[in-house]
Amino acid sequence: MGKHKPLSRILLIDDHVAVGTIISAYLTALGWEDGILDISRDVDNAVELIDSHSGYSAILLDHSVPPTYNFRDSLQLLDCTTSETPIILFTGLLPSDFGQKDIDSRITTVLEKDALSPIALQDTLHQVGLER
Repeated sequence: MGKHKPLSRILLIDDHVAVGTIISAYLTALGWEDGILDISRDVDNAVELIDSHSGYSAILLDHSVPPTYNFRDSLQLLDCTTSETPIILFTGLLPSDFGQKDIDSRITTVLEKDALSPIALQDTLHQVGLER
């Protein structure tokens, strides 16, 4: 995306509490507005959040979250999102066959957990067209 749009809200779908704390702290340290991050521990709850909000600027999706523990199945459950909502696959283990299935095209970009830093997070958000 060449044009950046102002950030409204980010949805993090990750079943580890510490990850939400870290992402929230990084966003704050980078000067992003407090309270822009919604956190869901599973995809079913994420769908409820998506249905009850006017939209998210981006979704950070862990590769292995309940109820399916498979990012492709999670993407199918997240079918309620518009194709314009960037989905960032947040993973410590990128499958070797990533990019070979049609549903993989729903992933806008990948953020590797091992490389997570405030700058990597900011760069990824900019890559999907978001700015603070």
